Amino acid sequence: MQAATWALWGKTDRAADSGAWHPLICHMLDVGAVAEALLDGHVSAAVVRAFAAQLELTEHDFRRLVVALVALHDLGKATPAFQAKWPPGKQRLIEAGLPFPKFGADVPHGHLTAGELAIVLEGHGVPWGFAIQAARWVGAHHGEFPSDSQVERSQSAAGVGRWAELRGELAAAVFDTLGAGAAVPLTTSAIPDLGLWLAGLTSAADWLGSMAEVFGYASGPVTNLGEYLERTRGRARDVLSLTSWQRWSPGEPRTFSELFGFAPRPLQEEAIRIAARAEAQVFAIVEAPMGEGKTEAALWLAHELGRRLGHEGLYVALPTMATANQMHRRVARFLETSYPGRYTLQLLHGGAALAPPAPRLSSIGEDPVGHAVAGEWFTKSKRGFLSTFSVGTIDQALLGVMRTRHFFVRLFGLSGKTVVLDEVHAYDAYTSRLLDRLVAWLRRLGASVVVLSATLPASRRRELLAAWGAETQAPPPPYPRVLSATGSAVESVPLIAGSPKSIEVEWVGGDAQAALEWLTSRVRGGGCAGWICSTVRRAQEAFRLARDAKQDGRLPADLAVLLVHSKFTPADRARLEARLLSMLGKPGADVARPRAALVVGTQVLEQSLDIDFDVMATDLAPVDLLLQRTGRVWRHERSRPAGIRSPVLGVLRLEGEDQPKGPALEPHSYVYDEAVLLRSWLALHARGAIELPSDIERLVELVYDGRPELAASPELRARVEEAARRLEADLALDTSTAEGRLLEPPGAPDDPLASFDFSLDDEDDPSVHRALRAETRLGDPSVSVVLLEARGGQLFVPGHDAAIDLSREPSLVEARALARSALSLSNRKLLGALPPVPDTWKRSSFLRRHRALVLTAGRATVGATPVRYDEEQGFVIETSDGGSTA
Repeated sequence: MQAATWALWGKTDRAADSGAWHPLICHMLDVGAVAEALLDGHVSAAVVRAFAAQLELTEHDFRRLVVALVALHDLGKATPAFQAKWPPGKQRLIEAGLPFPKFGADVPHGHLTAGELAIVLEGHGVPWGFAIQAARWVGAHHGEFPSDSQVERSQSAAGVGRWAELRGELAAAVFDTLGAGAAVPLTTSAIPDLGLWLAGLTSAADWLGSMAEVFGYASGPVTNLGEYLERTRGRARDVLSLTSWQRWSPGEPRTFSELFGFAPRPLQEEAIRIAARAEAQVFAIVEAPMGEGKTEAALWLAHELGRRLGHEGLYVALPTMATANQMHRRVARFLETSYPGRYTLQLLHGGAALAPPAPRLSSIGEDPVGHAVAGEWFTKSKRGFLSTFSVGTIDQALLGVMRTRHFFVRLFGLSGKTVVLDEVHAYDAYTSRLLDRLVAWLRRLGASVVVLSATLPASRRRELLAAWGAETQAPPPPYPRVLSATGSAVESVPLIAGSPKSIEVEWVGGDAQAALEWLTSRVRGGGCAGWICSTVRRAQEAFRLARDAKQDGRLPADLAVLLVHSKFTPADRARLEARLLSMLGKPGADVARPRAALVVGTQVLEQSLDIDFDVMATDLAPVDLLLQRTGRVWRHERSRPAGIRSPVLGVLRLEGEDQPKGPALEPHSYVYDEAVLLRSWLALHARGAIELPSDIERLVELVYDGRPELAASPELRARVEEAARRLEADLALDTSTAEGRLLEPPGAPDDPLASFDFSLDDEDDPSVHRALRAETRLGDPSVSVVLLEARGGQLFVPGHDAAIDLSREPSLVEARALARSALSLSNRKLLGALPPVPDTWKRSSFLRRHRALVLTAGRATVGATPVRYDEEQGFVIETSDGGSTA
């Protein structure tokens, strides 16, 4: 190559100001070598075969073409717009006779790649239609697909004449060195699924290939490009080892009993059968009661599909951070016994950095055989989905089909894996539309999908099957059941559930005092009771009532009284949840069940913790959530107190139940839709028991897919119908809103990327988890605050002795401590009165969206509203009567 081409710089050691730099051609080959290493066993072979067939190429030629395209991702750096960014490099090029014309605003080099690479590719025989798409795909490696207008605007900054010659020479060197000259696709059509996959591969390879500690700086021409490629291939293998990006191998076949330590139940037997006949990616919907072993069935499928189909890992998606934390620990234990090697396991959600570590999960520096590794490289930025195994919230996966930066990295990370969507009943209508689009793209990208639910309405089942592209003409067998599809045809199999359970239903006087008396009468002789309230305020009031009664001697002195809800800081929430699991968890050596306990809480008790109550009281809620709550009553096999002979669920009565228009629903209707609450009440209010599992499907269908058998007055019937009309209108609006934020479905006739608009720049930032929820779930706006204590003229994190100085940037240790003292507030009286984000926090990934709320002796006034925080009750917004509106 001519000297001017060697003078083009790709990377510089600016941090050290040493003058060291890396030629652009070397960086291109570095990144190409990483892509080559990733394709060699770290990316699903089935996906590679499918894309090669789409392009009418052999697998060998497809791989060479992909590696060359990835290597050319930075061709846009061979322009005056980029080369002028580093003065020493610019000066070398001026001395080599390169002109530096004036141009307008700064142009991202990815946009320049998207424009200039297409021209170069056409010169190598690539059809123009494919060339312009490929250029946009690899040019997106910094997070966004440049639109047609952006590409057009960038052309004036690309440089012509000698600059175009240099770009042509660079591309020729890449094609020749990588041996990709004959790898030319025959198709001219755009293939968006290949584009998203290739963009994700390019970003991952560029991140790894830019690690200067491995690839170094050549600081000038190298003797021989072929020899350099061989050296950098070794570095590519080194960087994969350094980041713990291991090649996954499921090892020798093992039985279910060997993996889990117990014989499979009927549900798990069906999972074994599905895996045994799988010849292509699988879509399965598992509908079964709580406690039937759905998680083990899904993990078995992931294990076997990896062995049989070459799926390259697993992602388990759950509705909340708390459920994801628990599943992370379960998957860590599964990996501990399942695989002979060392594999990366990540926890993916906004608070992952603050979550307690999974047991026996090794750090990056350790190397024990048979352990999962929390590879540090995967914890940064958007890389978590690239890990072999990961567990997280559904929100994180849904961002893969939304208009966000680097969305394609998430899809690339999920391609060719098994994706488990757990507790699907918990997702609202808006999120469901996003979920359907995700399912459609997962099929197109070679993944298998397993949907787990205890209470899935028939309409959602049909929508999920349609999203996969499957259909069934026959009605499904009775609940519980498993539906599976490897293509468009669906097989449905009924299951034999475990021992049936009858939950006695009692309707209890609607005020808190009546509920407390009912609960404590049940456990006076011993027992553990749960009490689930619709709002934090009701839970705090119930807790204070119980606490005061205990202090006054009206309740036994040994009755443990606890409160759990979402308005505790992460540190206190973790402490409370650990205590609950030690008291009420699955029988074992680490569980010491108290003689008597009363746990008051909100929805966190219904799905976030594997705990077991002897009796439960609850506010009215949608029927599927009430059924979930029954799953926390007599959950595990254990001996019960002598006075508790059967599982009982007490449902608090509503005011006006005997009125012609039916009951008042406040404050429950602030949380749940009125139509669903009324249907749930009508379906349940005359019942004396719920039979599990036989009643689950009928109750869910009555509420969600039909109209309850209304033994009601004309006024109440009219109220239900009017509420249902409002709900349908709201769902239509939600659906329209979802469509406006979504990636087009696979197979859309138009290019879904040419005018792609991005609305989130920091979607990977742990501190903006609530902002993500605003994109992936509709709801009220919220603000994150860090609680600080004022003592002696200084500020402290509660429970810590080191003072916090808001005038300087916090260290990483300080930022973590501050984040563990944070919580989210949505009360409208507070949002406008909170102070702004401290300037010194804006650079911290943990704190950049957090406000500071200073408490004195646990109290503060926000605007005109008094608030307080304590370890027993969490965050309290005080009212004139001393209560709370949190």
